[in-house]
Amino acid sequence: MIEDNVWIGARCTIVVEVTTGEGAIIQAGSVVVKDIPSCAIAGGHPAKAFSYRDKDHYFKLKKEKKFL
Repeated sequence: MIEDNVWIGARCTIVVEVTTGEGAIIQAGSVVVKDIPSCAIAGGHPAKAFSYRDKDHYFKLKKEKKFL
């Protein structure tokens, strides 16, 4: 499952029954084999969260309907 506002880089592989949390960013070429938390920035093989977006800022923008 890919939740809302997830950015997925080119040539990523996401296996079945994995969830990418809302607002997550997946680095190009990554292989996602485990769930990625909301607002995580993840990459690698296997993909791991190495940083997080500013959740307060993300949800503020979402509330203001700044996303398409």
